[in-house]
Amino acid sequence: MTALATFLAEATCMMILGAVVYVTLFRKSGHHIANRFFLVSWPVVATFLALIHLPVMLQTSWVDLHPAAEGIDLPESGYSLMVQPSAEPVAEPSWPNFFALFYALGLMATALAFFLRWARLRFRISRLPKKDFPGFTVVYGSSDQPPASFGSYLFWHREWPLKGPVFEHEVVHIRQKHTLDRLLLEAMLALHWFNPLLYWWRREMLVVHEYIVDAEVTRKRSPYEYARLLIAQQGGPKPEALLHPFSNFLKKRLQMMNHPTVPKNYRYWTLVPLLAACLVLFTLEVKTTPEKIDTDKLYATAFAFPDAPNFLPETQDLVLNWPVAAEHIRLTSGFGKRIHPMTKKDNYHRGIDLKAPMGTPVLASAAGTVVKSEYSGPYGYLILIKHDDTTETMYCHLSKLLVEAGQKVDSGVTIGQVGSSGKSIGPHLHFEIRKSGKPVNPENYLSKDLQRK
Repeated sequence: MTALATFLAEATCMMILGAVVYVTLFRKSGHHIANRFFLVSWPVVATFLALIHLPVMLQTSWVDLHPAAEGIDLPESGYSLMVQPSAEPVAEPSWPNFFALFYALGLMATALAFFLRWARLRFRISRLPKKDFPGFTVVYGSSDQPPASFGSYLFWHREWPLKGPVFEHEVVHIRQKHTLDRLLLEAMLALHWFNPLLYWWRREMLVVHEYIVDAEVTRKRSPYEYARLLIAQQGGPKPEALLHPFSNFLKKRLQMMNHPTVPKNYRYWTLVPLLAACLVLFTLEVKTTPEKIDTDKLYATAFAFPDAPNFLPETQDLVLNWPVAAEHIRLTSGFGKRIHPMTKKDNYHRGIDLKAPMGTPVLASAAGTVVKSEYSGPYGYLILIKHDDTTETMYCHLSKLLVEAGQKVDSGVTIGQVGSSGKSIGPHLHFEIRKSGKPVNPENYLSKDLQRK
């Protein structure tokens, strides 16, 4: 799944959770101001949380330092091992590109439709007569235009008196700045144009706006007379899409005018665990840190089982050349059980260490194809070469990589330089030979023509 699809899926899941909480706990509480804040802010919060990913670094206790083979068989009984999958790049299928294009077209179409509605409304405002009042401007339209508001503009008919509950209703919309809520949700709707939940969310916000205004107006007027006026307004012309309609959601508004407000209570404290759950489920990204692993458990614990057999029977059917020149063949640590030079405890060494000055040329032991040439945690800069169907060699702790993955090399060609990258106490070459993905003793396969120091 692409990053775009993951983002949209996570944002959708969080908005579904928010909708469930709103419908079950907040919708009929009577706390309209709090509900307005939640309806406006939650889509923004969900979108933001879906965009961010907070890495949680976990220390890895058991790691297989074999970076090349994926799905290798576990060693025989007596070994503890966890296989680290190969980091080989996987070609992405072509469909995510079409998905991104489809999403972008929908976003542009939704945004363009909103912009055209907004431009049409602004054009109408510029052509109609206006009269300024403190805090708002009355725009005189035709007689078929219902009373409505947009931003600081109140759409009114010239013959209507500038007073009464209808006028007060629209003025409250303006003072409460409800248009800002609508514009913010329109932006979220363009971003999530494919999600039908956002259209429901916008409708719920408009309902809450009307609840807020109805409560404000009925504080000074008779609820009964105001309800009669609402009924009389029903069936009028449909207002512009961006305007705040006066007569929509009539039944719900009449019910809410007589609905007692739930006392200030615990309900809104549920937002705390809701946010915490979204943070844990959708923003935290667990990552292992090979650089900070427990070096006491770094290697397969063959030393814990003295009678355990070696990884493979060591046949001598292949002869390889030493990976450094003869004058640098100085073995400082052999294959198998040893005392770790850093932890001073028993561990199992999967290769041999050859001490050499920094920058000493590292040579390919045989002809083959470079599988990896990269930095890999405790191994530092490494090169992995595949020689045939079963044999690989690996050169670690390098200071410089001179070949690239996919490149074919001949025996004796310089592929890198000795270094001390990764977990190392000084310049040396850690050299491994693997048969069928499992380490074997390199000394049984290296040429005996050169004399070690």
